[in-house]
Amino acid sequence: MDHSEKVDQDAVLRARTMLLGSGRLSLARQIEAYRVLAKVGPLTYLPKLCDALVFYGYEPEFRDRPDIRLAL
Repeated sequence: MDHSEKVDQDAVLRARTMLLGSGRLSLARQIEAYRVLAKVGPLTYLPKLCDALVFYGYEPEFRDRPDIRLAL
């Protein structure tokens, strides 16, 4: 099944460019990029999205919020 037909190709290009950029992305930006890319490459990007969401749950603003961590 070709998932790329349903996704905005400009969004895919932006997401790949963000991840390949020279600077370190925040977890929020990584998650944003992985969400887009998981639509076109789920086997590659869903595990990365899951990892980023788990790590995001340990950010200081969510550390004492188990409800938000669970949602992530």
